[in-house]
Parts: sequence; C-alpha cells; structure tokens
Amino acid sequence: MQENNTIPILEKTVAIINALANSTAGISAKGLYMGLNVPPATCYRILRTLGKHNWIRGNDEGHYQIAFGLASVASAYSDIQHLLRQLEVPLRALSDATGLSVKIATREGDSAVTAVRIESRRPNAITSKVGSKMHLAEAGAAGVILLSGLPRAQVDAILDAVPKACWKKYSLEDFRDDVNQARRQKISRALGKFHPAIYAISIPLVLPSGIAAALTAVGWPDDFEGKKCVAMEKQLKEHGKHIQALIAHYSALEKEGLPC
Repeated sequence: MQENNTIPILEKTVAIINALANSTAGISAKGLYMGLNVPPATCYRILRTLGKHNWIRGNDEGHYQIAFGLASVASAYSDIQHLLRQLEVPLRALSDATGLSVKIATREGDSAVTAVRIESRRPNAITSKVGSKMHLAEAGAAGVILLSGLPRAQVDAILDAVPKACWKKYSLEDFRDDVNQARRQKISRALGKFHPAIYAISIPLVLPSGIAAALTAVGWPDDFEGKKCVAMEKQLKEHGKHIQALIAHYSALEKEGLPC
C-alpha cells in the first residue's frame, strides 16, 4: 500500500537508484528504461542529473553504477546500522529473559521495517527476516507505536490512504484508538488483534537524530496468558530502559569520535 500523493518523477528516480544498487555489474540506460518502463528521454534526464551530483557514474562498458556521492549521503544511516549491531547483545538478553523473539523496527514512509532482530532459542518461535517491510496499519504493535509518535494529521493521512478492504478484520476506528492509547501509555499490546495466533507488545525507542523506533517482543498466545502478560511488559520496559541508555551512550561516543 502506498500513499497516492507522490511525485511520479521521484518514483522513477528511486526505481532507477534501487535497480543500480542491486546490480554489481551496472546497467545500461536502455536496460533501465526498458526494465523499469521509464520513457527513454525521462530516463536519460534522470541519469544526467544523478551523474551531475556524483550519485551514479558510467563505466567503460556504458553501464551505470552507484557512485561515492550517494554513499556519502547514506553515511548517516550506516552509523545507525553500526549502532543497531551494538544492540544485539542486550536484545539477546531480552529474548532469553522472555523466551520470545525480539526486534527493533523503524519507519520508512508508510511502512514498518525490521532493522534488527534476535530470534528466540525456542525451536517453534515466530520468525521474520531483517529488512522485512509491512504497512504500518498491518505491522501490529510495532506499527501502532511508530504511528503514535507522529503528528495526528500525518497519522490521519497515512491511515486514510489504506484501502477499506484492509479494515475487515480490525476496524479503522479501533486502530486509531490503539494509536491514541499508545501515545498516552507508551506501550502497545497486539494480543491476537491482527492475527489470532500472534501476540506482541511494543514500546518506543529513540535512535540518534531523533529517529523513532519500536522495540517489540513476539510470541504465541500461551506466552501471554494471565500474569505472564504483566511479567512480559515489565521485562520489556526494564530492558527497553537499559537499551535506550545504551543508545545514548553509544551516540555520545560516536559524536566524540571514539570507538563503541
């Protein structure tokens, strides 16, 4: 699901950048405009513009590749990736304490993306891949937390763009209530709401540069029965406080140019 209010030329530009990023040998202009269904004249203008800013470059075979200029733009996110790798140890501690799989998700547009994940050591744990992407309205507790940190008008715009067919099992009104509750309580509980066999709880985290994230523990219904749910929430909050403190510590070290 995508928002309707987008800029077509930017959509084509992003498609070209993504295609080049996924190619080790590079792609010719013809290969790009035929493969991506971009008008040739538009494709050439995009390539010239990206080349002017050193985001792409042409090689001797006439193929285009990602250039250093784009890498420098993305360097800020590489710092975030480095930080997330440092959090794998405390996330493992949370997973072992709860027995559940845990993850940190961030927002990309109207989607929640799994940035780092630690699988439960249990043989029948719920699993998913790092980099997996879901619309915020379908991402359960993590989606609710990520939306709860946005201005209300922005939340309304994202949710209003979701096709009505998606609200058959869980209504838009109930979802808005979840977001409002998460704003107040700083926690979201998706206990079978979005899938009867998947239970999850999420709390907010703040990454460097104010990037909002959601820390989530995911398990089966039995993991949250009765007092177990209260215990899970307590564990998530305690470990979340520790992880947030580590984020601040690592960020301070990076600002001073010290290894972390």
